[in-house]
Amino acid sequence: MNKLNLYNKNFINDYLKQNKIELRKNLGQNFVIDKNLIDTLLSTADLTIHDTVIEIGAGMGSLTAELLKTGARVIAVEIDNRLIELLKHHFGHDPNFVLIEGDILRKNTMDKLKQYLPADRSIKVIANVPYYITSPILTLLLSSDIFFSDIIITIQKEVAQRITASAGTKKYSAISVFINYYGYARIIETFSPASFFPNPKVFSSILRIKIYDKKPVVSNHPKYFHYFVKLCFTERRKMIKNSILNILKSWNVDKNGFDYKNCFEKLSIDTAARPETFNVKQFIGLADAFRTVCPSNIKKKYD
Repeated sequence: MNKLNLYNKNFINDYLKQNKIELRKNLGQNFVIDKNLIDTLLSTADLTIHDTVIEIGAGMGSLTAELLKTGARVIAVEIDNRLIELLKHHFGHDPNFVLIEGDILRKNTMDKLKQYLPADRSIKVIANVPYYITSPILTLLLSSDIFFSDIIITIQKEVAQRITASAGTKKYSAISVFINYYGYARIIETFSPASFFPNPKVFSSILRIKIYDKKPVVSNHPKYFHYFVKLCFTERRKMIKNSILNILKSWNVDKNGFDYKNCFEKLSIDTAARPETFNVKQFIGLADAFRTVCPSNIKKKYD
């Protein structure tokens, strides 16, 4: 690895050509060429030899190499089989390195991953995530039965801003509520397109999600809760009363046969308020209140 200059775009370009690898846009392949970005990821993670790191999308291994230097165990997941051989060649000799070939969003890949997770180590996700699958990846990780202490990822700046937005702000959305249910998220630092090769068209932010040891508020039906929140944000500028009426209509619930106003009164919720003003606790109260009339097929799907 010492002979590889993975932070030099000319070297990377030549290396890819020599190995007859053409980058695939559909995989969101942008390699980090900014050592400061990698250093920021590592300093934020504060890794020790007792940590296990899951790296999603190892690529050519610029982050992988630095993760292994910390002494942490690294489980790298890579979907591109053309890069698999390169990663095996560069890191296969390291006893702390595990490589899993596959799509992290597929169940069989997650099942393989779980086989290597220890019971007595802190588990952290540290990765430069392909932007187009940021939300699906976060949904998968946070909804899984794996307890992560931290998720530290590089994602599109605008997505990071939505995730960290507070209730009552314009960027506050369903994903803000979803993430805040599981942990505390904050933006560590933002980097320009020049930090990657090829250059993406957007700025990137390092996002840290510190997972709660104990959730401040808990839903008894989290999948249904998240589904309900998405419905409320379908038309975010509508008053919550109108959002709920639209939900009831989609459920084929007769508004005249259900005292929905009483639900608002019990929760002390202003029917003229907009969904973007509600915090996690209020959304849980709403979801539970209207779950009583939710169709059984929907409840079954999200239970």
